[in-house]
Amino acid sequence: MIKAWLSRSFNRQVTVMLLLVGVVSSSVYASYHFYQDYSYYRHLMSQQAVQLSNTLSQTLSSDVYYKNYFNLWSVIQKIYKNNLMEDKKQSLIIIKEISVVDNQGKLLSHTDHNKYKINTIYTHPLIKNKYLKDEFSRLTWFDDDDTLIVYSNISHDDKTVGYMLISYDMLPLQILKNRALKSYLISQLIIFVVIGFAAGFIAKKISSPLNSIIDIIPDIGSAKLNVDIFNDRKDEFKILAEALKNSDDKISESHREILKQKQKMSSILDNSSAIIYMKDINGRYLLVNNMFEKIFKLSSKQVVGKTDFDIFSAAEAKKNTKNDALVLENETPIHFEEAVEIDESLHTYIAVKFPVLDADGNIYAIAGISTDITQRKKIEEELLLHKDKLELIVKDRTLELYETLKEMEAFSYSVSHDLRSPLRSINGFSQALQEDYSDDLTDEAKDYINRIVRATDRMGDIIDDLLLLSRVNRHDVQKKTVDLSPLAEKVIQQLQAQHPERQVDISIKEGVCVSADAKLIQIVLENILGNAWKYTSKVEGAYIEFGQLETEDKGTVFYVKDNGAGFDMAYADNLFKAFQRLHGAEYEGTGIGLATVNRIIQRHSGEIWAESEVGQGSTFYFTLG
Repeated sequence: MIKAWLSRSFNRQVTVMLLLVGVVSSSVYASYHFYQDYSYYRHLMSQQAVQLSNTLSQTLSSDVYYKNYFNLWSVIQKIYKNNLMEDKKQSLIIIKEISVVDNQGKLLSHTDHNKYKINTIYTHPLIKNKYLKDEFSRLTWFDDDDTLIVYSNISHDDKTVGYMLISYDMLPLQILKNRALKSYLISQLIIFVVIGFAAGFIAKKISSPLNSIIDIIPDIGSAKLNVDIFNDRKDEFKILAEALKNSDDKISESHREILKQKQKMSSILDNSSAIIYMKDINGRYLLVNNMFEKIFKLSSKQVVGKTDFDIFSAAEAKKNTKNDALVLENETPIHFEEAVEIDESLHTYIAVKFPVLDADGNIYAIAGISTDITQRKKIEEELLLHKDKLELIVKDRTLELYETLKEMEAFSYSVSHDLRSPLRSINGFSQALQEDYSDDLTDEAKDYINRIVRATDRMGDIIDDLLLLSRVNRHDVQKKTVDLSPLAEKVIQQLQAQHPERQVDISIKEGVCVSADAKLIQIVLENILGNAWKYTSKVEGAYIEFGQLETEDKGTVFYVKDNGAGFDMAYADNLFKAFQRLHGAEYEGTGIGLATVNRIIQRHSGEIWAESEVGQGSTFYFTLG
């Protein structure tokens, strides 16, 4: 009950705490002084008792030595009676009894002769345990709490002839003790009252600003917190009030931000073309957006707090709750399509349901978003129908194109093959003219015949390249692992054999392996390395390099690099087109070689490109799928 009473008021707690501290402090202080006073009077009484005992033992030393029993008895009785006549409230020592024994322990005199007999062994515990022990010449001993016993030896001519015990009543000390205790209690009562009033006053002073703070706490977050009453203060309460004001500003700002986000979210939800809703883990709706209300013709008030069984048919509700159970069980989103009948028309929705977690990571709700894809499904069905038709059309067109290509290849081969015979005739007759009628021909005629021979040779090269391109298109690609390094070395050796006078620095990387058609890839190397050899013919210190490198986007890339004539990158798009040449007559060529290379690379599902600068050489890169 007291604990409950205290817990309802900080003022009471502070008051009781201050009161307890004050009372405990004053009690400790008073107890200390009480103990000091009591110890002082007890010590003073002991000193007086010992002093009296010493004086009396000296007085009785001769009587004890000569065993003058009468004098012993007279002196003891006189001292005893005089002590009894003193005021017990004023005197600190009151004698209860006096005993005198010789050094054999026999009683020589006692204040009560009726109780104890002379010349008999005195059986007092102190005498029994301590007599005959000279080292105990003086002894002060408290017997219980009400008697002080002083033990003294009696000497004559420096020899112990007996012992004396005087018992003192502790009543005066008890009187002083009770008097001091009474004063202590009265003072403590007064102090308790004073401290109580002081504690109440102090607690009120402490709790007053605290109560003011309590009064303004309900306004935190309202942006109306008023802490002006603390402006005159300089203590911690002003700091606390300022901190509350700052918190109020931050909370108010947070509230505004939350409201802003809530309005934004509401705007998104209510303007979305999808059906959006949220349920608790028991299946009761927490919110629905405008599209939900529009589609199902139900207001938010009619839905919130209800379950699917309260809104939809049993079959629909059962299906919905089954999906909800899957989300709760797996704790992951699920995606599905569902058909819903709306206004006697079947609509298809693509839906996602996912768990909503609280700050501790526990699921407290399930959210769902359903998007009407009825129109999209219709379009997909139409596209699928058109796709089948298009596939048939493409198949037919592909067959037609394939047949056309075959016819074109056959025609190209036929034309190229058939052109060889007249070319050979022209070339043969031209050479016959040079050999048989050389002396009859003018220089101009000889020049014409030389031009005819060169033209027929070039025409022969073009026909050969066209035939090669035709074979490349017809050739079945048969991939296997091919080491390009020895192939490249073989091509270079052939070029060196044809032009032994040239000095070219060659670098071919070892172990460049690839999966490709060996015959076709040899044609690629012959063309690219042949071009590098050709376009470095007019360069001092010619250099040709073949190798490979690894890239992130294209994987393994092979390259041929030279320091030859190079070309203008502005015309790079024409590089791999048939009959397109980027150099003049100073370099031989038909313009078909790189087109053939490009076709081979394409048939390997690869890619080819070049980088160059006029007068600085070129680098051709290619990949093979």
